[in-house]
Order: sequence, then C-alpha cells, then structure tokens
Amino acid sequence: MQSIQETNTTDFHSFHREIVAKSEPVVIRGAVAEWPAVSLGLESDEQLANYLASTAGSKPITAIVADANDDRRLTYNEALNGFNFERKPYTIDGYISELLQQANSAKPKILAMQGISSADYLPTFIDDNSMPLLNNEVIPRLWIGNQSTVPAHYDSQENIACVVAGRRRFSLFRPEETPNLYIGPLLSTPAGAPTSLVDLNNPDYDRYPKFKSAADNALVAELDPGDAIYIPYLWWHNVESLSSFNVLANYWWGGLPGDAITPYQSLLHSLLSIPSLSIEKRRAWQQLFDFYVFRTEANTLDYLPDNLEDIVTNMPIERKKNLQRLLAKQLML
Repeated sequence: MQSIQETNTTDFHSFHREIVAKSEPVVIRGAVAEWPAVSLGLESDEQLANYLASTAGSKPITAIVADANDDRRLTYNEALNGFNFERKPYTIDGYISELLQQANSAKPKILAMQGISSADYLPTFIDDNSMPLLNNEVIPRLWIGNQSTVPAHYDSQENIACVVAGRRRFSLFRPEETPNLYIGPLLSTPAGAPTSLVDLNNPDYDRYPKFKSAADNALVAELDPGDAIYIPYLWWHNVESLSSFNVLANYWWGGLPGDAITPYQSLLHSLLSIPSLSIEKRRAWQQLFDFYVFRTEANTLDYLPDNLEDIVTNMPIERKKNLQRLLAKQLML
C-alpha cells in the first residue's frame, strides 16, 4: 500500500487545473476546517447532532441497519442473492437520536444514512458550510453513521468527500485493478454501484488470489475532521468509518445529463450479447470497440469529413434520439 498525495490548496482554479486535470487522487488537509459543522463536531458529538437535527424537517428517509459483526462491512450475504443489512424508515432527528444511543452500547448496531441530499433534508447546511473548490450548483450529500465499512466501489462522477466529524480511512484502487478486486453481481448491489467482495482488512487470498496485486498497489489515507479527498472518476474506493459518530459531506459533479445513455447501461447491453461469442469473435469485437468507442489511437477518424452526419462523427440531437428509440425498441423482448 502507498500513501495518497497530499496538498493544502483551497484555490478553485488550482484545484481544477493541477489536480482534477491529472485524474489522480489527492488529500486536501484542512479543506473545510472552517466549516461551522466541523467546529461543532470537534466540540462534541451531541453539539453536531443537535445542529443537524435542528435544521432537518420531518421528511422521512431510509437508513441502513445491521446487527453488529466483527468486520462491520455492509455487503452481500454469503449466497450473493441479498445483503447483510436491512433498510428502515426514519426521520433525521429520530435516526440521529438512535445513533447517539448506540454509541453507549457495548455491541452497537451498524447504522448508516447514505448520500442524502442536503438540499432536500438539511437545506441550511449548504448556506452554513460552503465548498470553495466547486461551483455553487454542486449540492453536497451527507453520510451519517457509526463504525462501518463500505467495500470498494466506484462513482461515475468526479467526487470530493469532506470529513465533518469522526475519522475515515480511504483505500483507493485504479480502474485497471478491476480484474483483481473480485466484483460482485451487477444487477443487485449494496448501494447502487458494483462492489468488491473482498474484505480489505482480512483478505481471503485462497479465494481471491489476484487481490494481492490490488492490495500492493492500493493508495491509502486517513482523514480527520476538516480534511477532504478528491476521488477521480471510476476509481475504486473502500471507505471505513472509524468513529462512533461519523459525518461526511460529498460532492459529485461532471456526470452525464440525466436523460443520457450511460456507459454503464452500454456495458450491460454489451454483456447481453458479446460474452457468449467464441473467443475469436470476442477478440474481433474487442478490436472494433477499441477503434470506434475507446479510440485509444490519436486522430482515429480524422479521415472522415467534418460535416458528415453520422454516429462516429457529428449527429444532430434529433437523429440521436431516433437512434435511441430504435435501439430501445429492438431491446424489447
């Protein structure tokens, strides 16, 4: 394992020009140390809890609840056809009250409220705690819980995660480590993204031998309140919440429009047709995908005229929509 590069820059332009453009993870020490929420958390868990509860309404939410287990991982069950946790309805103040109560338990249940929109549930959080590295339209999501581990998964957007309270350990893996991470089922996932089956802190190398390579190349950092980490697009990240009361705010940006066909959907479509082909045919399609889709060679299609209206050059939006409708119709069985 290696340490993640660190900086203390909080300049908007330097962040995007020198960090995001390189697509390498960086820990930004003290990035949000001036947030009022961070200051309250440093005073006590109760102070921060009262602040969060006082700004929340009665709108219902869903949170993860699991019985205590040794590794406190939120993951699949043994059969991989379900999960080792359940989801329960709460209000935010009711959830936070239970979280504080569990802190006094000898064997606390695992509680995790994941990715709730601050705009919908804690609107004053945005006004009180501003993010200097992003535009104002990027809205934070809040993650509130106790000790737990979310196994390695990726985001299909850029990500800044800011520790408000507690401590967190991030273990990151480059996208090329995917074959070594032993990813679980794609259509049923613990939190909406493909997830590694490996317990990072207690890996079973007999069952997952290739993970040794991933572990050797992992990038690791522990963050304290006020610290932030930039996680690039599609980088796998294992996140451990290390304290009895943890709060994290994260910001996703740079994804596709909501009505766009996502690369993940294209992956699922390809999985319906290509894996069943012979190895020779799969290799042939690999070459075609590399040429047309991934375009790893510079200026792959420069021989075509600029004004050609085709899917490999420039296609008007209406023609794209027509093609999408045609493909959708063909996929209907």
